Amino acid sequence: MACRSKFLVASLLLSGGLFFFCGPAHSNDEIGKTVKTSIDRITHLETQRRSLKEQPTRQLELANVVRELSLLYADACNFTEAKELLKEDITIRRELDRDDLPESYILLGYVFRLEGQYTPARKWTELGVSNLEKRQDIDNKRLSAAYNYLALLNNNAGNFVQSEESARKALAMAKQANLSEEICAMHSVVLANALRQQSKFDEALKILEPAVAVLSKSEKGDALFATATNNLGALYFWLGDYQQALTILREGLRLRLEAQGDNHPDTANSYLDLGCAEYKLGQLEPAITHLSHALEIRRNKLGINHPETLFAMANLAVTLDTAGKPKQAIQLLSETVITGRRVLGDLHPDLAQYYEDYANVLVEQKEIAKALKYAQDSLNIRKRVFGEESREYAAGLRSMAQIQVAGGSPKDACILLDESISIYKKIGIEADTNYAETLEELATIQIDQNDLDTARANYCLSVEKQATHGASIPYAISLANLSEILKRLNKITECRATMEKAVSVVDELPEPQKSSPDCETIRDQLRQMKLDGKPVTSVARPIGDKPISE
Repeated sequence: MACRSKFLVASLLLSGGLFFFCGPAHSNDEIGKTVKTSIDRITHLETQRRSLKEQPTRQLELANVVRELSLLYADACNFTEAKELLKEDITIRRELDRDDLPESYILLGYVFRLEGQYTPARKWTELGVSNLEKRQDIDNKRLSAAYNYLALLNNNAGNFVQSEESARKALAMAKQANLSEEICAMHSVVLANALRQQSKFDEALKILEPAVAVLSKSEKGDALFATATNNLGALYFWLGDYQQALTILREGLRLRLEAQGDNHPDTANSYLDLGCAEYKLGQLEPAITHLSHALEIRRNKLGINHPETLFAMANLAVTLDTAGKPKQAIQLLSETVITGRRVLGDLHPDLAQYYEDYANVLVEQKEIAKALKYAQDSLNIRKRVFGEESREYAAGLRSMAQIQVAGGSPKDACILLDESISIYKKIGIEADTNYAETLEELATIQIDQNDLDTARANYCLSVEKQATHGASIPYAISLANLSEILKRLNKITECRATMEKAVSVVDELPEPQKSSPDCETIRDQLRQMKLDGKPVTSVARPIGDKPISE
């Protein structure tokens, strides 16, 4: 899920989340159990396994026990043991029951994916899918689950178009097989996530909200409903409705804690997403607390080199920098960039975000040339992965423009911002909060150049777009900034009316936000109307967004 020139990475499921198991036809998933129940189940299955190993005529039973056991170990983040068990399962089935082999291959890919090893994950997942596709007796039920796994893998690997394709196949085949409404809803959650990653927000919302309603009635535990709820909160985050996102994400965290406890990677996703929403609302202290907890869980459960751990590090770093702790931010982002290159490869969208975040903190340290290099590297990745007519590329242009301004090249910055704005218009997502923020970036430069009429027009358009998302601190700040421009244009009546509107927006905010320094400043300006000639600025004023988990 940033404020000055940062794009806070909202897990929001880009790399994380959606770790639910929509399993193959023959698996016994234990998702939704408590930690104690899982431990008891592992103990029971290990006893069964030892007994069955001594009974040559019951090897298929052994394979089924081993498969279930592997999933429990994977859920406990013991990936090494889970992989060894699945290899044992594969060995048995190759000799006795090749019909079930595709699911074993896919499950091994699933474990590699959870471990953050996307290359072997692809090898085994695609092998399983290919085996099912080549069967003469096509089984839509089994294929729907297989394509769901492939969609999740492509999501983690940053291949969002392919993720959408696989998710659509999974959902279509589930319907053809007359699978339950609940299973179709699970596939819909995955599809909505793939759409969100491509900025297809409206379509994603139409698919996700009904799916959440279905899963709220699920009898299979709260873990799936928690994931769907978290994804819905993430979607509202990207729609710019941060207050609604915050409400939903708090509920998602509550469900996570009930279903999976406080030390599970999925719970870390919920903490991270909640922290991102709090950050956007200017609630830095709780944001740092939740993002730090997410990072702690991921480090302990997934390891320091896991892609999801890097994701949490980057989010925390951006927040720490905004909170006035640049040294901690630089340390975290430097580590994220170095490790990210090694574990993600050269073209992963997350790496582009880490480059951009790092460039932003370098600007604050006056290392402009180095910052421009990282920003250009980020832009190059986005160009290759998303194309030149994408929201992601437009956001990258804006970030580059901010660095140009810091380096004393406002004319170059204007060219980049104009290009960014034209992309938003061309692809038809002017309602995107990033579009409004880009307009304000351009207007700020125009104010410095004393082109007040053009700056006013851009701020008016920005305010119009933000009004569709309801009351927020950024919206109030934008109105206050517009009021300042109107004052400079000697339009005093409009100036006061606009500032009154800013205060009315503040009055609509939840109580904790009303006492923020920004809101107090806006109230003071209305009371005194002694504007000092500068726009109201704040760390709470958004200027970007991502990529960031579930």
